[in-house]
Amino acid sequence: MCCMVDYDRVVTCSREPIIKMWNLGKGDGDNSGDPIAKFEGHEMSVSTVAYESSFNRLASAGRDCTTRVWDVETQKSI
Repeated sequence: MCCMVDYDRVVTCSREPIIKMWNLGKGDGDNSGDPIAKFEGHEMSVSTVAYESSFNRLASAGRDCTTRVWDVETQKSI
């Protein structure tokens, strides 16, 4: 599952319990292949993620039966 944050960043989730934010590498030359941010806190795989641009927040749901809201700037669950 992935979610577009803006034209330069995308957020992905998978079978691991970590949400990752990736830079698409447009304009800044950063094509290292590493995520630019990680959101850790789920105990099982993350099945969906959504981005709310007005508040710069992510929402995620995991197989651990939890839903979390994340502050994108601090990468912390709030």
